[in-house]
Amino acid sequence: MNNQTRKSTGRPAQPIKRDKPMGFRLTASERFIIKQKAERAGMSLTAYLRHMAIHGKVIDRLNEEDRENIRQLIKMTNEIHELVVLADKEGMVKAIFQFEGLRYRIDNLIDQYNYDK
Repeated sequence: MNNQTRKSTGRPAQPIKRDKPMGFRLTASERFIIKQKAERAGMSLTAYLRHMAIHGKVIDRLNEEDRENIRQLIKMTNEIHELVVLADKEGMVKAIFQFEGLRYRIDNLIDQYNYDK
């Protein structure tokens, strides 16, 4: 059989070939900690180690509490829009009190991030 008529099988060639191995030794607890951090970041262990070695930091994916805070902020944007419509229809004085309550809730969410990080 001719090489040109043979069907190509297997994984396609990668544009950048990683062919230079590198290794180091870890204790079981060090490996466990690094593996946990890689899982929190949503990365494989090797991708995490490569990224840390090159860039020096990996930003974790959002946890459930962060996602809930983002959902609350999205709901608040809808409330802001409703207040803008109210201010346009009934005047600014009535809407100002509601804006203040919403501003207070947003400030509390922002304060959580300033103290946690």
